[in-house]
Amino acid sequence: MGNTKTYWKGLEQLKNDPEFVKHADKEFATIGGDEDPGHSRRDFLRMMGFTVAAVSLAACETPIRKATSAIRSNRSGLMKGRTAS
Repeated sequence: MGNTKTYWKGLEQLKNDPEFVKHADKEFATIGGDEDPGHSRRDFLRMMGFTVAAVSLAACETPIRKATSAIRSNRSGLMKGRTAS
């Protein structure tokens, strides 16, 4: 099992481009102690889950339908299922 595959991020890495090599170590910035926001990935996912659940719940409102009352009589010109004009 001596076959190990090597993957490159792009042609620059394959060719060992000097510009790529110069910036390769700065790819992932490290956050210092004073710059740490105090939030973890778990907090972010928890808040995103809450937001998606709240938006989904708010979108599931039933539409308001106005009910018509019973018709008093047919002499007034009103019929069941029709609006007064």
